[in-house]
Amino acid sequence: MSGHNNNAAPIRFIPQTGRKPSAEDTTTRKAIRRHVMLGKNRGRAPQNPRQPAMQGTAVFRAEDFHQPAEEQSLVIPPRVGTDLSFLDFADPVDPPLMNDTLRFCSATNENMFVLARCISFEAPDTMATCMRRLACDALYVNVMVFGTQTYLDQVVRHNNTTELRRSCLRHYGRALGILRERLAEAERRRGVISDITINSVIILGMHALATGQYGSARNHIAGLGRMMSLRERGLQSFGENKTRSLVDLLRCDISIALATGEEPILFPGGSCEETFRLPDFEVSDEPTRRHPSIGNDGLARIWMVLSRFCAVINKAGIDQTTIPERMLLQTMASVMYGLLSLSLPPDSTDKAIRLAMLSFCASTFLYWGQMRMPLGWLQAEQRRCLFRMKDAHEDNLDPRMMLWMLIVYGITFPAATTDEVEEMRKRLREVTEHCGLTCWDEVRGTMSEFLWIDIVCNTPAQELVEAAHARHRS
Repeated sequence: MSGHNNNAAPIRFIPQTGRKPSAEDTTTRKAIRRHVMLGKNRGRAPQNPRQPAMQGTAVFRAEDFHQPAEEQSLVIPPRVGTDLSFLDFADPVDPPLMNDTLRFCSATNENMFVLARCISFEAPDTMATCMRRLACDALYVNVMVFGTQTYLDQVVRHNNTTELRRSCLRHYGRALGILRERLAEAERRRGVISDITINSVIILGMHALATGQYGSARNHIAGLGRMMSLRERGLQSFGENKTRSLVDLLRCDISIALATGEEPILFPGGSCEETFRLPDFEVSDEPTRRHPSIGNDGLARIWMVLSRFCAVINKAGIDQTTIPERMLLQTMASVMYGLLSLSLPPDSTDKAIRLAMLSFCASTFLYWGQMRMPLGWLQAEQRRCLFRMKDAHEDNLDPRMMLWMLIVYGITFPAATTDEVEEMRKRLREVTEHCGLTCWDEVRGTMSEFLWIDIVCNTPAQELVEAAHARHRS
């Protein structure tokens, strides 16, 4: 026959005659077993012992995500067809971007909250929620695609090709178009905006903040405020299993205020007291806290609340227990909006302590995992205060308080230049020597008397202190 292929592999048989198997029979058995296992494993994900399962505790790695074409290896040809063939997004997305988005969605709360191990989240299954939204909502699909790429560019890849920029801009434009249509429809029908739409706008605000587009970020948050006003209970409509959305919304609003120095949009002038009151923690074994010489009663009250919150979190870390997500929300909102609303004399000790408390809260509540939002105004203001106060005695400030303020600044805003590194190390050496502290253990013991959370502060603070003294000794 003309279609016959003479090169086709013959069908293999093993005769059962009772004789001992030959070497040829052994090879044939291996070939048959391999063929059977290929069929049995079809559709299963390959198991690579060097690659951890994508859980919330896994660290994002560049090789897990789509790389630009010029960076890809051409040694191994790409696989024909992917597991993504079985997924159906609500809007068209290129397979590489789909893969990145799904990997990002599979990250749990631990990737987005510094205190995650001590928090009991109301809705822990973020992957299932994300998948449902990707399957049914085109707006959410597009904001998640360009939001994922923004995160990866800043945390993993640190670059952005022309191809990726074009894809992200296309999804960004598509998202804005869908959003305008929904808002216009809601206004016509006087309807309430859905939770998915609100979550999508939160992502838009986070994207604008991360890329330094503060005007756009403020517009998104202001729009969210108007959307929430259409609901009967306003922000309180984020009920059970929706606390995470409210936390993200407030984090974005507070971050914009700390980045620009302008008033918060949702709670200007400290108007959150009716919604989020300062919590009253019951801590039976709270360690002794050094109460600084604070003149302002409001600042002193917030200091004590934060001190008790630190004790609760540190105890949860030691006992391996958790606190409710609502407690995190209540503390973050009441403390940070309260600090932002305080009016204190310029160049006063109270103002310097307030700025240090804001920086401490930023590293505790606001940072999105490995991505640090730019907080330019807060960084510039605290730096100016710290390096104006060259001598603690001149400002009637406890030198140990000065040390705490320096370390908090170093943790929240790592030095970016060689000059900044040298300046910070010099100040740390001067202040620790003035306090009579000679090693990290002594510094750690002193810092525990102030606002201090072990899982947030210990590792970066130890690196700061030891680097300062190591360079000096050498």
